[in-house]
Amino acid sequence: MFVLLSGIVGGLGLFFAGVWLLTENLKRFAGRRLRRAIVGWTRHPLIAFSWGALAGGIAQSMSVLVFVLVGMLTAGLLTIRSTLPIIAGANVGASVLVLLATLNMKLVMLFVIGATGFAIANERLSRWQPLIAALFGLGILFLGIATLQESAVPLVQQPWAAQVLERVKDSFLLVFVAAAGLTFLAQTSTAISILAIALAGAGVFSVEQTIMAIYGSNFGSSINTLALSWNLRGRPMQIAMFQVLFNIIPCLVLVPLFYIERSTDLFLVKGIMGLFPGGLEQQMAYVYLLFNLTGAVIVFALNSPLSRLGEWLFPATASEDNSRLHYIHDQALVDPETALDLVDLEQNRLVKFFTKYFEHLRDDDKNGGSELTALHNSFQALAKEIDGFLDEFGETDHDHELYDRLNAALNRQRLLLGVEDTLHQLAQAIRSGPGLGSMNRFNQNVIEALDTVVLTLEGAVVDGRPSDQKRLGKIAGDRGDSMQRIRSAYLTADDHLNAESKLNLLKVTNLCQRFFMLLSEFTQEDNKDREVG
Repeated sequence: MFVLLSGIVGGLGLFFAGVWLLTENLKRFAGRRLRRAIVGWTRHPLIAFSWGALAGGIAQSMSVLVFVLVGMLTAGLLTIRSTLPIIAGANVGASVLVLLATLNMKLVMLFVIGATGFAIANERLSRWQPLIAALFGLGILFLGIATLQESAVPLVQQPWAAQVLERVKDSFLLVFVAAAGLTFLAQTSTAISILAIALAGAGVFSVEQTIMAIYGSNFGSSINTLALSWNLRGRPMQIAMFQVLFNIIPCLVLVPLFYIERSTDLFLVKGIMGLFPGGLEQQMAYVYLLFNLTGAVIVFALNSPLSRLGEWLFPATASEDNSRLHYIHDQALVDPETALDLVDLEQNRLVKFFTKYFEHLRDDDKNGGSELTALHNSFQALAKEIDGFLDEFGETDHDHELYDRLNAALNRQRLLLGVEDTLHQLAQAIRSGPGLGSMNRFNQNVIEALDTVVLTLEGAVVDGRPSDQKRLGKIAGDRGDSMQRIRSAYLTADDHLNAESKLNLLKVTNLCQRFFMLLSEFTQEDNKDREVG
């Protein structure tokens, strides 16, 4: 039992590590051209459904596929509306495995992990590191699910599992619940459905009991997805919940039809399946396929309402909204003049990130540095989108005036990245510092002073207020002498500063000095840009 438990815990660890590796590296690899290509491949629901069916047939695991799609959604490669038909197709594709011999994907993924592991260590492939690392994460994710199943499936392959199903066979509802529970333990609806079909072939289960076991196993698959996605938020949670609903909605349709067929002479699922060629086991495999086809039909019929429901129940997080372009769009390059105006608006959004660092530092209820990291990641994601657009803009021939504006936008982008990186490091230094005595007062003074400067920057750049522009010109500049006086005053006057506090003082003052230098350069560039405009 301890061996099985360790396999389950280890499998879960590998699964979540693989999800993180896949998602983070897809973010780095996802460029505007790749995103537009994938949007083109999945624009039509039927084409997206076909891609999903192929992926489901290969992946053999909806848990794996859901989190691959979550990674692509987080990276901006997919939208919610294009993802839903993919999930529908994947469920149908995965159900074919009940009819076909199961491939051993674990062996394939071990080769993927080995090949990508060697590639990660090869410096000559540094250009492709994000894609290689994403594939490595996919392999780890798959291996985690395989390890989890290998440890859990033996539990339900013991004689007691068949005995559980046999003991509840007199109640169709209990068969449904037992199959759902065993699926949750085994992490695979396919294995439990195959077990129920085997019991039917052995004469233990009737056709009706087998049908209910298949319905229950698919319902249990939804519980698996829900358990694995407990830490998701926003749009990724919409994807996970759609997979949950994909199995629940057919149950709400097919289970009542099951009882209607039992109590009437209507020719429904059981009767129709009896017309198919083959023996009982093959006909029950068609029931499994029918369940997923029913879900797919409902998805296509309710695609828009389900999308709106997901957006209402699990709205995009502030971090998701902050990291997405609000003004730049794919058709913006048609009008170069307007395109650079849109870049200005997006860069103004980057400026508005700065004061949020101080808001987080003032809030003592925040959980360590996680919010600071989320804010930094949102800034970096948005900045990357703007960088990609500027690169595309520069690949087209323009007149001299537009190149001047492009150069100003590139310089502004570089300085914005520098200022944000400095503020992020400064916030981390203040958050992780001792926060005792005079150092606490010093850090609070830094927070209030720099927040005032950043608000002045926002007023000068975003709002274009002349008074803030004039004030900013006086504030920005070399503050090396001022920082040196502050360091000397604290290091010599306060005997109670320990080594950790002194190191924190050096970090904070050096970062403040860098901030004012970058601010000075940014102000000069902004003035030039205003003259060009």
